[in-house]
Amino acid sequence: MTDKKVHSLQRVLKMAAEAFAQLPFENVSVGAIAEAAHCSTATIYDIYGSKQQLFLAAISHACCECNSPRILLTCKEVSLRNLFLYAEARMRFRSGLEYSNLRRAVKSQAYLTASLARKFALQQHALVMANLVPEVVACGTAGLLRPLPAEMIARTIAAGIFYESNVHEVMLGEKVPINFAAVIEFVFTPLVSPQGHIQLAFFLQHFDPES
Repeated sequence: MTDKKVHSLQRVLKMAAEAFAQLPFENVSVGAIAEAAHCSTATIYDIYGSKQQLFLAAISHACCECNSPRILLTCKEVSLRNLFLYAEARMRFRSGLEYSNLRRAVKSQAYLTASLARKFALQQHALVMANLVPEVVACGTAGLLRPLPAEMIARTIAAGIFYESNVHEVMLGEKVPINFAAVIEFVFTPLVSPQGHIQLAFFLQHFDPES
């Protein structure tokens, strides 16, 4: 396959993912996607066979390209701040437009996307644990977290963030912003040591919801 064709197919997937994320499946036009991607409708059908298969390929591509947060080492010394910031970033990511549109698109064609949804969930879980565990180990060694297994603490943080985000979405909807500081306090208070509680209190005192 030539570089030109590869780039053309990447444009098709990008444009299709954007269209399916923003519009109901039945309202998406393959012709409009072809026009936006500067290729022919016939080419799209030759490669993907049907609108359903294009949908699957595009949403799968979007899942792989999803800009999921990662822990950034912002502190020279071992600190809980990286964990707090990561928890906030995950909540902002889950409540953001990109993730919400992607979830809506996956749910809209559940009979097509069941295996894709499971794959995406496993991918996100693995990514979250890969980010959390090393940082939890470092903070535990420094005496900032309670003496519990690192994976248990990491799973508790991940589950707390997920649960609070889901409860907020179901009860209050997308128009009411999540109180990130309240969730961080709720999730981390049972996990931190007395020394860690000092850092948690300082973080919450200086938390900027608009940052």
